[in-house]
Amino acid sequence: MSSHKRFTSSVPPTRHSYPEDGSSAGKKWIKSLYNDRTGQFVGGRYGDLNLGAVLFTERLDNKEHVELKVWSAPGRTKPSFDEAMRNEFKSAKKGDSFGPSWTNHWWKITLHIPTSWTKYERVQFEFDPGCEAMVFDLHGTPLQGITGGYGGERRVDHIIPPTAIKAGIYQIVVESSCNGLFGISGIDAPDPNRYFSLASADLVVPNQEAWRLMWDYSTLRQISDNLPGNSPTQNQALVLQNRIMNTFRVDDPSTIQKCRDIANELLGEGWEAKGADIYDKNVDALIYGIGYCHIDTAWLWPYSV
Repeated sequence: MSSHKRFTSSVPPTRHSYPEDGSSAGKKWIKSLYNDRTGQFVGGRYGDLNLGAVLFTERLDNKEHVELKVWSAPGRTKPSFDEAMRNEFKSAKKGDSFGPSWTNHWWKITLHIPTSWTKYERVQFEFDPGCEAMVFDLHGTPLQGITGGYGGERRVDHIIPPTAIKAGIYQIVVESSCNGLFGISGIDAPDPNRYFSLASADLVVPNQEAWRLMWDYSTLRQISDNLPGNSPTQNQALVLQNRIMNTFRVDDPSTIQKCRDIANELLGEGWEAKGADIYDKNVDALIYGIGYCHIDTAWLWPYSV
């Protein structure tokens, strides 16, 4: 009868830092998918379900609350405030078109503010002529610039003073010019017959806490978009954006604060209450500012301007 010896290896079994067999199904971190998803939290195709749906509490654009009158300067002339005010203004409405390129249009606007709106933190006039504009008081003092359209430079909100909200009436003058921030067609040949539409002339109440969440989220988004790839802070910003999207409910206002608390895990606890004092750390800082002056004379604008 032959004898057999069992072979035994002297090499110890390999040990892994991860389980060889999964106990249950689980998600996989695919960074590009998370990044694409978190870019859809404000507006866009899901605007009725995401944060964009709760940015405003009230919105009025009827004639009882917003009175619009306009005077269009002849040709491509650029009258002064006093010259424009001496002309006859006619009624106008949201949706009207104005042009062509480079022409000048003046607006007299009277806003009637509901008495119940005194309870709100802020009331604004949203004026979007699709082009550039300037807001004046009734004496011709410039108050604020307007950039219409839906680009990254959009600025169409004019904050109404608390005294006017209490009084229930607010009057301003707006000068609009039929050109964009960078001319008519960017660096391309300008279209001499471009027209712009008055897309918005609304009395609105912004949901301030929702806007604060939007800026928190925008900060997280910029961190994840601009920090070096796969750094801990970049990854944390992306994870927090995803958690915020999972927490937010369009029909539950209490989730806005919960989402802001999530953002504070990276932004820092209590940063908002510190205001400007957040920079007071008694630490000397050496800052270098390097730039250059870029002046274009009559490149995008006609010599007459």
